Amino acid sequence: MKRIFLPLAVAAVATVTVLAGCTVNMPGAQSTPTASHAPGTSEHSQDLLREDTDTREGRLLKLVHDEYPDTKGLPDSTITDVPPAVCDALDSGATVGDILGVITKSADGDAETARMLGYVVGAGVEIYCPQYSGEIRDYADQYGGA
Repeated sequence: MKRIFLPLAVAAVATVTVLAGCTVNMPGAQSTPTASHAPGTSEHSQDLLREDTDTREGRLLKLVHDEYPDTKGLPDSTITDVPPAVCDALDSGATVGDILGVITKSADGDAETARMLGYVVGAGVEIYCPQYSGEIRDYADQYGGA
């Protein structure tokens, strides 16, 4: 896994947020997360989140770290800030295609990074806003994976 994931994930969150016209927690940014998708904790303590699979953040981190072990060295917020932005974008009318298009472009031709970001989006939707899980699955079925 290339080290470019961190800036790409932040860029993807920012782009999806602009697409949705909403605010979310992003590293280094002053914002107010929406109540329905706000992270369960205000501080992303790596030790607590990685061990606590009873939280949304902990479940997401476990799924992503199990599938992409190289992500274990990244700050938790790099991964956990993406799903709330995606859910807010979907709530605001963005399509799965819009979101995955932004993610694909932000990966700048790196197929592995695009797959990993797509995985974060898919797993995050399952955990943070499962009402959109069918749309993610339908998109994956139609286009051969996200």
